[in-house]
Amino acid sequence: MTIKKPKDWPNVSYKTWRYEKQTKMKHQVLDNYFPQWLQILNKYNKKLNYIDGFGGLGAYHTKNDIENNAYNSKSFGSPILAIKTINRLISENKVTKVNVLIIDKDKNNIANIQKILFEENISPLNYVNFINGDFDVKINEFLDKLDNIAPTFFLIDPFGYSQIKISTIKRIMELEKSEIFLNFMYNAIQRWIKKPALEARFNELFGCEDWKQYADEPTKAKEEKLVALFKKECETFAEYVTPFRLRNPKSDRPYYYLFHLCNDDTGCVKMRASFARFNKGFTDYCGSDQQMCLFDKNSTKKQVCVEKIIKYFSGQNISYKEFRKQMLKLSDYHTERDIIRTLQHLEKRKSITIAPSDGRKRKTGILKTDIIKIPHLS
Repeated sequence: MTIKKPKDWPNVSYKTWRYEKQTKMKHQVLDNYFPQWLQILNKYNKKLNYIDGFGGLGAYHTKNDIENNAYNSKSFGSPILAIKTINRLISENKVTKVNVLIIDKDKNNIANIQKILFEENISPLNYVNFINGDFDVKINEFLDKLDNIAPTFFLIDPFGYSQIKISTIKRIMELEKSEIFLNFMYNAIQRWIKKPALEARFNELFGCEDWKQYADEPTKAKEEKLVALFKKECETFAEYVTPFRLRNPKSDRPYYYLFHLCNDDTGCVKMRASFARFNKGFTDYCGSDQQMCLFDKNSTKKQVCVEKIIKYFSGQNISYKEFRKQMLKLSDYHTERDIIRTLQHLEKRKSITIAPSDGRKRKTGILKTDIIKIPHLS
């Protein structure tokens, strides 16, 4: 595991970590999705929470910063991005109140985040609390004290895997209107999974012992089965679970997976759209030279979507609302845009029909209430 080395700068008092491309992608997705989550939830809840389980240093440096020997990029990490987003939306009267909790095991990281807020004149407009300690211990202590909690967005982004227990993930998802954006550190997991001394920790991570049967699988099969196992366990308590693969383009091996857990299909749709926005329409990251890393040259997203429609929906009349919900669960890699384009493609070929539920003439686009009539396709 690469050790992150904090860097000092002559023009700022706080330290930074090197900004890697996959980290930047993660921040772009979060920075796009989080304000949408805040504004949607704020319509019905005037108090919201953001909890960052592993705050980190809070800032990253770029190659240009190194060359200039001065920190000018202001490439901030998740806690700073979240606070800036909250401040902006509060000043624009788009959200009302958002409490922030930042946890980190390293007290130096917390001190660094506080330096950034002070030095960059980022004054939180709502309550911000810092807790120094182990995430799993502190978050359970925090939840033990609460009888009721406002809708909460949890970012759980560890450096490693040892502080993550699926029992805690389950407890969080049992909170009403909570969501989790979780870093599943696959690279570290596959490296240490055969070490006997770590067996108990992997049992806590997966919530079972089934992972043992995959530890000796070939590289690709092991990755697919371990990720699928973690997803399956999460699906026992979360309605929508989407893994996003962030890979090293030189080796086709993942840096890690980002898992999004939510209980509403709107959140699932919007998170996938956020990933696709920065990945040329795809929901997995393949580096700056984004290529078709999930579907090979003999297959396309549309073809895969058509195959799922034939397999699971032939002979049905189903509302688009229900169809969307089921498709999101059947495929981790299709966005709503992919689903709609496939339906329009099939409609144009007269393979299916789409009509308003009230019998009126259909306009452009597809409404949630529209009925999709799918004959027995083959």
